[in-house]
Amino acid sequence: MEYKEDLFTASSACARGGVTSFLEMPNTSPLTSDQTALTAKLALASTKCLVNYSFFIGATVDNVDELNAANPTPGIKIFMGSMHGPLLVNQDEALERIFSNGTRLIAVYAEDQARIRQHRKELGPTVMRVVDAHQYQSQSNTSLTPHFPGLSSPFHHRRRNP
Repeated sequence: MEYKEDLFTASSACARGGVTSFLEMPNTSPLTSDQTALTAKLALASTKCLVNYSFFIGATVDNVDELNAANPTPGIKIFMGSMHGPLLVNQDEALERIFSNGTRLIAVYAEDQARIRQHRKELGPTVMRVVDAHQYQSQSNTSLTPHFPGLSSPFHHRRRNP
């Protein structure tokens, strides 16, 4: 979606605002969920960015080995509820596999996918703009439900930062 913003314009805005570094999430186009995509993004950033940068690698239901091998990255990003296709990881087995085998920082976007679908149905396709949907979901505790299973895994696997 470089017609909206690219690495140059984003890093220019950072520099203009006094921000010296940014960490990009993997739910961009193209997705950053493997080493090939990460390497390509790093190469592009080296020619476009005016400030420091790094890119999270996105978890999918079947890329645990790739998550641990990807380099350099500040960590793994899990989207438990989202509209991001392959980056949606909301099955307990997949989450357990990532948390039990993850060897680096894991950042979680925790929302309840079933509630997101329910709200889409209630609001209808013409009303369901991103901002409206996010406000509606936030007001109805959509983002609270999955925190509990998601937060129990780091404790279970003793992988929590102090």
